[in-house]
Amino acid sequence: MAEIDIIIDAAPIDIEVSGAQGPAGATGATGATGPTGPTGPTGPTGPTGATGATGATGATGATGATGPTGPTGAAGSDATVNGANVASVINASTAIATMAEDDRFGATDTSASGIIGYITGTVLWAWITTKLGALTSLTAGGSWAFSSATRPTSAGTGTPASDSLITAADGDTRFGRVIQSFRTSDGSAIQSQTTLQDTGCSVTLDTGTWHVKGHTVTTNANTAAQAKFGGTITGGSFTEQYGQFLFGAGNAVVSSDLSANPLTTGKAFTSATSRTYIDYDFILTVASGSPVVKTQFAQNVSTAADTVPKVGCYIIAKKL
Repeated sequence: MAEIDIIIDAAPIDIEVSGAQGPAGATGATGATGPTGPTGPTGPTGPTGATGATGATGATGATGATGPTGPTGAAGSDATVNGANVASVINASTAIATMAEDDRFGATDTSASGIIGYITGTVLWAWITTKLGALTSLTAGGSWAFSSATRPTSAGTGTPASDSLITAADGDTRFGRVIQSFRTSDGSAIQSQTTLQDTGCSVTLDTGTWHVKGHTVTTNANTAAQAKFGGTITGGSFTEQYGQFLFGAGNAVVSSDLSANPLTTGKAFTSATSRTYIDYDFILTVASGSPVVKTQFAQNVSTAADTVPKVGCYIIAKKL
């Protein structure tokens, strides 16, 4: 049964017609394929398959020929550690027989962040002498010997102890310095000479007070020459103080106090004798400089015969 719609005067009228159903119509043509839909999500990865068996190792190939040696490279510069040169060769098995001032020792400079550098023999010795100079005491192990002409010195001014080393000034103060000069053989003869001549005995004094003693003895080939004695003190500033002399010829002896200048005034002995002598004993005060004290002799009467200064003439000065 089919329904047919008839429209009359715009008003719908339903008419129902009933009849047997007709046969089915032929199938229509297939429509065009629609577009491909979006790809679906990837499925989970399947499990890893089992590892296959390791294949056999291949045979070792033949060794290739050695290539040519390359050229020698240029010499490298000295290596440096924190800026300090390090010797390229160290031969510690070789001894250095004599050390030179510019020989080097490796050292670490702790005042400059531990820089590794070197010191020379000159620098090392300067350091050693500085440390020695700073010593306030020193105990020697065993005996020490000073073999040079330069002796140890001391600036100490205190009173020496029983075990102290002493200076020359300490010795002069404690024991009295003694300077002496004497003849060990006869001197040169004079003839016809009344001007005083040196006996060959002399001492050089320094500042201070001195006790001076002298002995001059001469022989005369002609007793008529008699004898004259004296001396000189030259240089510096000094005072020849009171003393005495002992004047003799043969068995005759004259002793006298001297008011002043016992040496430089000069004394004559007028007795005719072949042997004459004089002994001096006086004080000499030296204010400054280094006066030289000499003893002298001459003939009192000019004669052509020899007058000789004899062995045993001397002059001794002791510092008081």
